[in-house]
Amino acid sequence: MDWLLELTSMLNNHFGSKKFQTYVEVKKNYGLFISLVEKKINYLEVIADKEILIKLKSIAKVNKVLINPNFSIVKLPTNKKLLSLH
Repeated sequence: MDWLLELTSMLNNHFGSKKFQTYVEVKKNYGLFISLVEKKINYLEVIADKEILIKLKSIAKVNKVLINPNFSIVKLPTNKKLLSLH
């Protein structure tokens, strides 16, 4: 999780927080989900049964994080020039 937060911080410094948002797929890792919600990651994809999903949604709502969004994702290219943020 630390590398993700560092990457987000670097992107914020380089592009500004209005230029991009973060999306993380946590699958069934609810501990990671809660940690990322606390860090205010914009979008999280989680797999859970109905009962747990209701609880996770309430946690996310308090922290203004969207879970299981319906949108297309543009993958980050593996261009070294783009990834080397100086």
